[in-house]
Amino acid sequence: MYEIIKGKEFTQEDAIQVVPVKIASRATRVNELKKAVKAGFIIEERSTKDKRARMYKPSDEMFSDFLNLCDGVFFPKI
Repeated sequence: MYEIIKGKEFTQEDAIQVVPVKIASRATRVNELKKAVKAGFIIEERSTKDKRARMYKPSDEMFSDFLNLCDGVFFPKI
């Protein structure tokens, strides 16, 4: 999420490298990424630089949920 906030492009390779190989195979990670796109959690776009590359970013709803979670963790209401 940090890369997205900084405005960096997040490629398919970046996304699947986040999950260690010990946890899931490459094929499983790609399939789960596709499921997240289909479910609407993540938005897939084509790169403007390389039309073959896929770029990913969180949906507005997912990003909002992430910010709300951070607020709850770092600024809890007492």
